[in-house]
Amino acid sequence: MYPVLLNAADANCEAANYLGDLTTQRQQGQGLLANALAASGSLKPGLKEEDAADITDTLMSPRSIGCSSTIGDRNLSDTPAGSLPSSPIDS
Repeated sequence: MYPVLLNAADANCEAANYLGDLTTQRQQGQGLLANALAASGSLKPGLKEEDAADITDTLMSPRSIGCSSTIGDRNLSDTPAGSLPSSPIDS
């Protein structure tokens, strides 16, 4: 769906506005996730909340999800995901 919406946004104002809204909502949600990680003390030492938000944005971007990659062949500690907590956060 995302590639279709992305292409439509070039030619259709409503599609562009919808894409902008979805992008804003996604970024806000990922910011909340980074905030929750920081507030719980779950970020690795030295990792700033803003950097955690960038990492979650990269990992959860519609452009990244569903794309083939070689991450499965690598240890996740060698990727941006390795900067995030390795265990679930207690709520």
